[in-house]
Amino acid sequence: MDKATALLRQAQKDAKVFNSMSAATAAVAEQETGPKSWAVMPLSKDSMKEVHSAMEQGSGQMGILLVASKAPVSQLEVLRAMEYGGVYVAAAEMDAAGDVLKEAASFSAGPALVLLAEAAAVKDDEQWTSFRYDPRKEDA
Repeated sequence: MDKATALLRQAQKDAKVFNSMSAATAAVAEQETGPKSWAVMPLSKDSMKEVHSAMEQGSGQMGILLVASKAPVSQLEVLRAMEYGGVYVAAAEMDAAGDVLKEAASFSAGPALVLLAEAAAVKDDEQWTSFRYDPRKEDA
């Protein structure tokens, strides 16, 4: 979690980073514009319930960074976030996170959801695929 938070702070210098969805959601509610407020949380079934709730609100100031540190790593629920429309969604290995996090931080038209996985968690996982879905590129 600390490594992911540090990568996020490198990607977005003015990032507001919280370790719970409720704290990030409260920070978003207090601001109408400005940089994203990020919830950095471990990937779990419980965290995905909170993610879907936040995605429904659709705030451009909301960023969610999920960290997978052990196998198996399921991308299915992360992929489902694209169904909300206007959501930046990506999955990457921790060591390749810089550009993904910069792109996610720059997405202001809606929330951003990024799944970062430790290399060891996806090492032998044939189903793991890094991806980026940026709605700005859909309209082009």
